[in-house]
Amino acid sequence: MPTFRVAIVDGAASASSLEEHSTIEEAKDRTIRAALSLLLKVRTKENRRTATCEVAEMPHGQQLSFQVTLELKDFI
Repeated sequence: MPTFRVAIVDGAASASSLEEHSTIEEAKDRTIRAALSLLLKVRTKENRRTATCEVAEMPHGQQLSFQVTLELKDFI
């Protein structure tokens, strides 16, 4: 299986790792889930949080950069 370098950066937290996935699309899907989990763990009063993500196939393959935004809305 190919190896991917995954990085997730938020203003309050970050994570990076090397992971094995069958495709870059699978790596992206897993990274989106990890970014949402990271954003949910951050304690903040802000209703909107954004993490910048990068997925790169190692050693010199395809690279993706994207943002994941979590917006919490109160409905009364």
